[in-house]
Amino acid sequence: PRHRGLILAADDAEEWGMIGARELTSLLKTHQTVAVLSLDYLAAGPAPSLEMNCMGQFAGYTPLWLRQLLVASGRAQGARFEQVTGTGEWIERALEVSAQDQGPLLRSGIPALNLATHSLKTEAVRARYHTPEDVFRNFDPAAFQLLGSTVEQAVFALNTLPPPAPGTAGDFQASPDRYLSSALMGLLQILGLLPIVLAACFAASNFAAEKIELHGWRFLEPASWVIPPCLAGLLLYALTGLNILPRFELYPATPKDPFLYHLPLALIAALAIVVGAGFVELRKLLSRVEVPPTPFGVRKRILFLWVTIVALVAFFNNPYAMELFLGGFAYATLLLVPPRGAVSRATNAALLIAAATPFAALLYSFGKEIFLGWRITWYLVLQAAYGVWSPIAVALFLLAVVLGVQLFWISVLQGDRDVANPLA
Repeated sequence: PRHRGLILAADDAEEWGMIGARELTSLLKTHQTVAVLSLDYLAAGPAPSLEMNCMGQFAGYTPLWLRQLLVASGRAQGARFEQVTGTGEWIERALEVSAQDQGPLLRSGIPALNLATHSLKTEAVRARYHTPEDVFRNFDPAAFQLLGSTVEQAVFALNTLPPPAPGTAGDFQASPDRYLSSALMGLLQILGLLPIVLAACFAASNFAAEKIELHGWRFLEPASWVIPPCLAGLLLYALTGLNILPRFELYPATPKDPFLYHLPLALIAALAIVVGAGFVELRKLLSRVEVPPTPFGVRKRILFLWVTIVALVAFFNNPYAMELFLGGFAYATLLLVPPRGAVSRATNAALLIAAATPFAALLYSFGKEIFLGWRITWYLVLQAAYGVWSPIAVALFLLAVVLGVQLFWISVLQGDRDVANPLA
């Protein structure tokens, strides 16, 4: 039988950006590493089951074969596994922001997952998390036995496991007993985007048939509204680079850090001033540009073309994130009707609100999960400043917001009047 070596490593500084795990990754990349099992934490109190964390740090996800191997190892010890499948896995693949040490390993292509115990006393565990009360006397020895025996079983299995088939890292766990291959998953994602692309091509062809000119400000003006928030983003990067905004290694701070609860009002005011001044100057510029009145149908098609461009760029960046955050937005833009009465305006409002619901729901969920509440919005700003979100992702988000505001303006607030320079 095949036998492999075993490396035991203790890394540190997880909450500060997986610094120890990133150093370990640089070492393991030089070896033919089959898999890494990260033993992260044991929740205090009785532990009836185990859980695994599979998100990569900005890229990657635990391959299905390794997840199945750990589930089988746990069952052999009488343990139950709490694992994310279906919608939950889709959300994790869309976010790609790991909170555990498997993240950097997965990003580098090393199969890895994080293991922990799952406690029935959730509220007690959350209350003690990162406090002086998080001490050994609160732990159940049986939890150590449960996790330890499962890991031991998995290590023995990995020791003789034949090399996994290539191309299986993207397999999607649709349910505990059913999965979709990476090829099939990719095909389904393309099919989901295809109607949007075809509709955009049809809209563009209609412009040519109607001899409507799209050059100059008529086409560029809707996207020009993204300039002021982008300037604020550049200021944010500059303040971080100059250490005026406190600089963390990667993630903004550990949960419950006072830094997250005392917002720097001077910094926020500076960002707001840049955005406000940018919009004032942009309005002055647009008022001097001669743009003929644009009927709702034409304006909607122009905005839809921009939404399609954003969706396409986002799709190639991360198809899971595009379809979660922008798929509904693109279809909502396509379905908007001329706002000629209360019913049509209410319909348009409902479509646009529904399109923003996934993002709002995740904000609420994660704000509650990491003890921040509404301050999760400030946490997202800090994540942008420290590079958790790439500049492309930040620009796409800002452009989507700008387009959404304009769509709400022309399809809900303004009515059936001609539209020329909305918001100007």
